[in-house]
Order: sequence, then C-alpha cells, then structure tokens
Amino acid sequence: MKPWMWVGVGLVAGFVIAVLVLLVAGVFGEKTLDQAAVQKGVEEIVIESYGARTVTGVSCPPEQKVIPGAWFECDLTVDGRPRTVRVTFTDTDGTYEVARPK
Repeated sequence: MKPWMWVGVGLVAGFVIAVLVLLVAGVFGEKTLDQAAVQKGVEEIVIESYGARTVTGVSCPPEQKVIPGAWFECDLTVDGRPRTVRVTFTDTDGTYEVARPK
C-alpha cells in the first residue's frame, strides 16, 4: 500500500471510532433535565392543574439525572406564599409529574 492510502485508512478508522463513541455515549450516557424548561413547566402545571393565580420564583436544582421514580423538590412562590413541590420522573424520556404545592 502506498503511504497516502494508509493515511486514508487511518482517517476512516478514526471516523468510525468517533461515531461509535458518540453512539455509545448517547445510548448509555445519563440524561439530565433542562433546568429552565422544568422551572417553566412547574409554573405552568401549578397554575393549570392546581388553580394558582400567580406562580413566581420557581427554583429547581440543576443537572437532575433522569431516572424513573427519582424525585427532587423545587421552591416557588404561589399566590404570594413560599411553597415547595415534588417533581417525580415517570420514565427514561424525562417525563415528570408535579405534586400539589405544600
């Protein structure tokens, strides 16, 4: 084989290895929940599902790993009163449910 052919084979092999690493990381890597998205979701759910008039200051912890059954709490102000809600993951896709504020 000519030297330039070895370079080509090396590049192709490197590309294949990089793609495999990315696929394995995507399949086996842990998903984390988007903090801003969950905070907005909590606000909407508390208003729509629990009848709050105003919800402000929603603060959820960052980098929550998506594990079915795992939960975390968010602080928020509901109708002018400080509250907390429990957010529980229901599946591996990041779907969650928000409990009634306490």
